Order: sequence, then C-alpha cells, then structure tokens
Amino acid sequence: MGIIFLLFIALASLTWLSTYGYLAILGGIVAVSPKSKTNHKFLPDIAIVVPVLNEEDLILSKLSDLEKIDYPGKCVSVLVVEGGSADRTAELVRKEIARGKKIQFVSLDKGRGKAEKVAHALTLLEEEIVVVTDTDARLEASCIRELVSLLGSDPQAAIVGASVEPQSSLVEERIHWRFLNGLWWLEGEALSAASFSGVCYACRRSKVMSLSKRAQAEDIHLSLLSGANGFHVRLGRKARTMELRVPQTLKQMIQFRRRRGAGYLAELRNSSTTAASSPGWRLARFMRLWHFLVTPKMAIVLAAFSLILLGTRYWPWPLFVFSVFALPLYILLFCSSLLKGEKNRWWKLPLALSRYLALTLMSMLTLHLNSQGQVPLGGRS
Repeated sequence: MGIIFLLFIALASLTWLSTYGYLAILGGIVAVSPKSKTNHKFLPDIAIVVPVLNEEDLILSKLSDLEKIDYPGKCVSVLVVEGGSADRTAELVRKEIARGKKIQFVSLDKGRGKAEKVAHALTLLEEEIVVVTDTDARLEASCIRELVSLLGSDPQAAIVGASVEPQSSLVEERIHWRFLNGLWWLEGEALSAASFSGVCYACRRSKVMSLSKRAQAEDIHLSLLSGANGFHVRLGRKARTMELRVPQTLKQMIQFRRRRGAGYLAELRNSSTTAASSPGWRLARFMRLWHFLVTPKMAIVLAAFSLILLGTRYWPWPLFVFSVFALPLYILLFCSSLLKGEKNRWWKLPLALSRYLALTLMSMLTLHLNSQGQVPLGGRS
C-alpha cells in the first residue's frame, strides 16, 4: 500500500505542476515582462470578412451589428463570402447592396468550408489588416478597434483574437470560456502563442496567406501555423464578442466539446516546428498535446488510487489532494463576475464546476471515437 501511496503523491504532483504550475509560470512571465502600450492611434484601412452558409436568420442582424462598431467608417470595407447556401442568404445580402450598403459579395461553389472561404477572401483583398467574424458573433462597439490596435502595437503579431462570452444560461459553458479566455491571454502575453476562436479575430493578410483550404478549423490552423513560422498570436482582453450559437444543455456541451477537441487534436498533431518557431510556441504546443493526451489519463489513475487509499490509513491524502485542485478554481470563479448577483452561488458554483470538469474529462477521453475530427459550423471552440 505504501507503493501505491507514493505513486499517488508523485502522480498528483506531476498533474498539479502541469496544470497550475504551467499557469503560475505563465503568470510569472507576464508579471516580470515589460508592458507594451496598445497603439490606439493605429487606424489603417481594414476589411471585415463574414463567411456565410445558410445564414438567412442571422445575416441581416450581423450586418447591422457591424454598423455599430466605433472604427472609422471610411476605413472599413465589408466582404461577405457565401459558400453555396440553399436558403435566402445570398438574396438578402444582394438586397442590402441594392439599398446602397457598402458591402462586397462573393458567392463560391457549394460545399466550401469556412477555411476555404477565408482563404479565398484573403486573395481578393488589398487591405493588410483583415478582420474575420462569424454571423453569430455580436461585437462590442470597441472590439474591432481593440483588435487592430493590438496588431499595431506588436509588429510581429500575425493574429489577435477576441475574448468570447457565450450567450448561454449554462454555467458550465460560461466556466469553459472564462477559463479559455484567461489561458489564451496568458499564453499570448507570456509566450506570444495564444489560441483564439474563429468567432472574431484580426490578422495581417501577408502573414496568413498560406492558410490551407483543407484546414479542419481555420482558427486552430492559423494559430498553429503562425506560431510555427515565428509570428506572434495574442488575445485581446478588451476586445469582446458574444457568441450566440453555443451549447444550452449539458448534452449539447459534451457533443460540442468532443467535435471541437477532435479537430484541435488533429491540427496539433499535423502541425510541425520550423527553424523560425520560437521556444514559447514549442512549449505551448507541447503543453497542449500533454493536456489532451496525458492529463486525462493521469486524472483517471489518480481517481482510482484515491478510491483505494480512502480505505486505508492514508485516507486524508486523497481529500487533501482534491482540495488542492478544487479550492483554487472555486475561489477564483466565486470572486469573479461569473455568477454575480445570483442567489446561493456558494453551492451552485461547485456543482457546476464539478459537472464541467467531469464533462471535459469525458470529452477528452472519448476524442478517438470521433475519428473524422469534424468541428461545428464556423470552426468555433
């Protein structure tokens, strides 16, 4: 039993270091790194690309949403790229153009995925700064200006992604995005190797023109490709967008996470380092593979060891290890605005957090069952 106890402690320590330890290292790098000022005077001409497919219910509200941004209108052009819609999407866009709206419209063959639409759009545009946004993204007025300003403050940045807030009553989904936004921001600031969501992001066209049309998800592919080529990828904390099409039930959430996770893992495995790849990008890629392939299995073994040790004189240790993992998450989320104003959040939050961790673990352990690696419409997280 003593050997099992030692293995349990060693495995718990390794798991803690690869999760909380990784976050602590990122936070420490950010704390000691010189802070760069966001260049709000950087307001070049930009193109906004909206890839669409069968979006008649959302396309008009999306075009209206873009009219509310606080970026100078004279510097903005909008390109809608449609991929063979079977509904009235193309008709509605053409009507808006006929009414005098400043919109360009391109219709491609049927069956074109989002990656192909974005890649095609990049070949048509002249603007160096391109913002890609989905029809179900509702942008804060300052979102695009914040994205472009961050690009202007970092000449080596190829892409800056927006922070995503899901329009969901499902607490687990909101926990998921709170965690991702924080992790991606830290990786971007500390390692210049953030991930981002395809819901909304800005890029330098010349640095991402090699986007593969066969990419399973253009956002994952672009973040890995840019980092592999030595460019920076960052996340804008002040560039906020709300995503409308998100899981509303636990069943939808696990299906969504599995599909997205399969696509993410496939892109990670297909990515490779180059001579230009920075140590930060190599570390970020290694840790992502570790978290997908190793951490879930360690968690299962830890759970099995805990059940064994609970019936022995070592019973306090599984409880202590559980508190070391759970308490920091609970305190962080409790002090955040996640459930601000809700009654009984002190007990609602731990239940939601437990469900979220269990669903995430289940999703990651069953990724292999989704061999196609398909991702949701738009390639979103």
